[in-house]
Amino acid sequence: MVVRNRNSEFFSQIADSKTPPIIWIFELKVKGLDKSGDKSPLAHIKERGYADKYNTGSRAIREIGIIFDPVSRNIEGWEVG
Repeated sequence: MVVRNRNSEFFSQIADSKTPPIIWIFELKVKGLDKSGDKSPLAHIKERGYADKYNTGSRAIREIGIIFDPVSRNIEGWEVG
């Protein structure tokens, strides 16, 4: 009986550890090609409510907006919200 309790406790700890503590939401925009104009990617995330379905209060939510420049083929900038 003691072994069973230890195992069930062990498995519940494993199940809890597989749930990520942070939800990451990324919005990538290509400069000059994106149809949303000059709107920031972070504003786009908030406007569309991408984080709403994950907002349960039990996990932190990180929103990352990235702007890619196709001419330089590099990241031009990013925002964190």
